[in-house]
Amino acid sequence: MKRRSADGDGVVKFLNLDLSDLQGIKKTAEAFLAAETRLDVIWHNAGVMAPPEGSVSKQGHELSFATNVLGPFLLQQFLTPILIKTAESEDVVKGSVRTCWAASVEFPDPPGEDGIVWDDWALSASEYSGLNGRVQRYVQSKWANAILATEMAKRYPQIVSASFNPGAIKTDLTRHAPGILKSVQGFLSYPVRLGALTELQAGFGGEVAEYNGCYLIPWGKIGSPVPKVVEGIQKRASGERLWNLCDGLVKEFY
Repeated sequence: MKRRSADGDGVVKFLNLDLSDLQGIKKTAEAFLAAETRLDVIWHNAGVMAPPEGSVSKQGHELSFATNVLGPFLLQQFLTPILIKTAESEDVVKGSVRTCWAASVEFPDPPGEDGIVWDDWALSASEYSGLNGRVQRYVQSKWANAILATEMAKRYPQIVSASFNPGAIKTDLTRHAPGILKSVQGFLSYPVRLGALTELQAGFGGEVAEYNGCYLIPWGKIGSPVPKVVEGIQKRASGERLWNLCDGLVKEFY
């Protein structure tokens, strides 16, 4: 692809970013904004799954929610203006500027009425102890990303926002999980390149532009989130509620 940015040709640049540390995200965003004049697509692809019981972020938040949701949410706030600017440029095809949020598989069922336990989003209650709680924290965080995608589509219609389930992929995502879970995951998983197909479709597929806020399933098809998540978005304004929750948790780092 032809580079359409500030300098160089075909240059890949690395920016250090720890999404579990809200304190450092602004610095990374500012480094990007200082180096680039446009941003066409961003993939929020962070994934921490089933870390050891009691794992927390630098700011003391439950680690899965902090890394998978709060960090990307804060980063997005810094980058939304340049995405809008890019989308409004004369040389940009309508619907080509995207924000893509990594969700997950449709099972197990997420906790809470809307896929979020609002009064205990860290899932600290005793019923969420052990491996079940560790997995549920991951599941909740990933459905939170799907909810944020729909809310962002409402707030910023100039930007196409989509969430995606890349499928069960052979990665080290289960590195913290017990051996039996790793074995099952390895047996049922697909090559990494297949997971990339859904992410690429979210970022570049023409059909996605027609369904702002959509959710993609393997391998790049438009699907539907689990019923409780859909119902929460449509009937109980869970998108706005989650947006406000995240905003309140990260606002001191703007």
